[in-house]
Amino acid sequence: MIRFLRGNAVASLYLPPVLWSALIFAGSSFPADRLPNVLFVGADKLIHFVLFLVLCFLAHRAFLRQSVRTFSARNALVLSIGITMIYGISDEAHQIFVPGRSAEFPDLVADWLGAFAYGGFFLLQQRAKRQISRPGPNV
Repeated sequence: MIRFLRGNAVASLYLPPVLWSALIFAGSSFPADRLPNVLFVGADKLIHFVLFLVLCFLAHRAFLRQSVRTFSARNALVLSIGITMIYGISDEAHQIFVPGRSAEFPDLVADWLGAFAYGGFFLLQQRAKRQISRPGPNV
């Protein structure tokens, strides 16, 4: 498997976000009575936040590593946030069909906040890199 990923750029770029999406889908497929008890109030929202932050990161990573001239590379952050938001909607819609589960707007908000948080972290990192690389005044 590792050898396949090294030799196949498309698979190495897109397989991680696809597998992560599959993990989210699998987790959303458990009936409510098979879910563990939450450790604290809001734990499920934190889980949604983290899962979708990671999804946004993986999608962004895939888009960024394409040829610089492609539309998806130039718009990588917007695309990754948008795709993550759409996947959040589909995840909540999927839960309507799982016994004991339902689509909840607060879960969707947590999904979207995870995507936007990643975007914010990335932009802050880029800004910090630019400030570090900018030469200071000569003393």
